[in-house]
Amino acid sequence: MNETPVLNPFDEDEKTGRQPVFWFILGLGGICLFGYLMLIVYLYKPNPQVLISQYFPSPTVTPTRTLIPTSTSLPTTTPDVFLTSVSQMDSVFKDDFSSNRYIWLTHYDNNTVLVEEGRLSLRSNETGKFGISTCASCPLTSNTFYFQGDVLLQKNETKEFGIAFCLQNQSFYTFSIHQGLREFGLYKHSSQGWEILTNNMRSTLIERFPESNTLGVFFDNGEINLYINNVLVYSFSDNKPHKCSRLGFFVNGGKFTMLADNVILYTNLATSSPTP
Repeated sequence: MNETPVLNPFDEDEKTGRQPVFWFILGLGGICLFGYLMLIVYLYKPNPQVLISQYFPSPTVTPTRTLIPTSTSLPTTTPDVFLTSVSQMDSVFKDDFSSNRYIWLTHYDNNTVLVEEGRLSLRSNETGKFGISTCASCPLTSNTFYFQGDVLLQKNETKEFGIAFCLQNQSFYTFSIHQGLREFGLYKHSSQGWEILTNNMRSTLIERFPESNTLGVFFDNGEINLYINNVLVYSFSDNKPHKCSRLGFFVNGGKFTMLADNVILYTNLATSSPTP
């Protein structure tokens, strides 16, 4: 005879009683795992900036505006002889700074540019940062031109200052002098920083403070001739030249002021360098 099995009511209680124990053990394991991970983070302390730069690199280079690097002094240069008269060229621009009709302004933030009393003044307001002024309404240069201006210091300073050319965003050249040491340098700047083309070049042609000095540059598709007080002092050939556009002035460092006057720009030049 078939008998219907009798269910034990205590069987279901035993099964349901096991579930809280299971979840308790699972939760305790999760807490232990979390605590272990937190211990690893505490002990090793990964640098978030390193991780960000590793997995999310910046697509552009941020300009640092660091000062020109220094190197050892080089021998005194011997001026060369000019071959071409300035009268054979077309003067396309002159400015005596009797007013700011050509709109001279700053190339970087936190610089100060003023045109007053017949001169331009340029100052970087940040210590350890260079400053540049440029001209909004001056003619844009081609890749062949001659540019010159008179430069001097407002006060006697042990800093470099001078002219800038082929200005396009972070790309430009500077031709600067140190009046106290009677030295000059030619530098190339890009978004990657500075490149020394030549520096610490001595020249007795540089007049010491409080005198002004006339700095000039002849540029022809990377062929660069530098002039101090109407005398050629150095020639350099850049095989990867910047494309040229704007001109201006330059201070290598903050908290001092340079003055400029008598800007002249020549174009339509002959193949040989001009006589300023």
